[in-house]
Amino acid sequence: MSDTTTSTGDEATRHPSSAGAFRRSWTASTISHVGNAVTTVVLPLVALQGLDASSLQVSLITVAQYTAWILIGLPAG
Repeated sequence: MSDTTTSTGDEATRHPSSAGAFRRSWTASTISHVGNAVTTVVLPLVALQGLDASSLQVSLITVAQYTAWILIGLPAG
């Protein structure tokens, strides 16, 4: 009977929980995606409302957002 081990919670303190690390990673990823989505929607609206930008200027802002990803993200990935 001395070969059996009992779970007293000491195992959780000895081994880092991968579930906790996953939750932190998932939360950070979710916040990042929400921030990107908000920026994609809000930036042209701010240009329209606050800066009285024309439709050409708003479209150039949108093009600039995606151009950075194409020029930096694709070659790096």
